[in-house]
Amino acid sequence: GGVILQMDTPEQVYYRPGSRRVAEFFGGCTWLRGHVSQGMFRTDYLHLPVQYPEGEYDLLLRPHNFHPEESGDYPVAVESIRFRGEDTQILFRSDDGALWQYSTSGAHSWHPGDRVLAALQVTEPLLFPL
Repeated sequence: GGVILQMDTPEQVYYRPGSRRVAEFFGGCTWLRGHVSQGMFRTDYLHLPVQYPEGEYDLLLRPHNFHPEESGDYPVAVESIRFRGEDTQILFRSDDGALWQYSTSGAHSWHPGDRVLAALQVTEPLLFPL
């Protein structure tokens, strides 16, 4: 009784999902709402050149796009820290409400409530219309 939503290599389905439902299948999605105007996707903290029609969109971001250890201009706060043996999972919440799960196997100096200006690195923006 199922339906095939997308057929492709696992890499293609992960990095270029054909729908929000397919993107959510793998988890680890963070969505930033913004607007495309004059070839730029804009949020309060991010401006990216894109080739999408003008309108409202959600930008799909994955954990590899989020870099709290690098200096950027994306404000986030440490919400929780969970030691898991070989790594530590840190949950960040941005000022725009987005949640980010970050795993590190190295030492860190963050504590719940700490504020960080993280970097977002997006090389191939994938937008979904609202």
